[in-house]
Amino acid sequence: MKSSNSEEIVVRMRRSSQQSLQFSLSFGSSFAYL
Repeated sequence: MKSSNSEEIVVRMRRSSQQSLQFSLSFGSSFAYL
């Protein structure tokens, strides 16, 4: 149970980190154009 729970947390963290990376990249590119 604990191992599976920790794996879920890791997957969620990875997903959130990927989303934040994409957002920062898009924001940085749009800001650079400005």
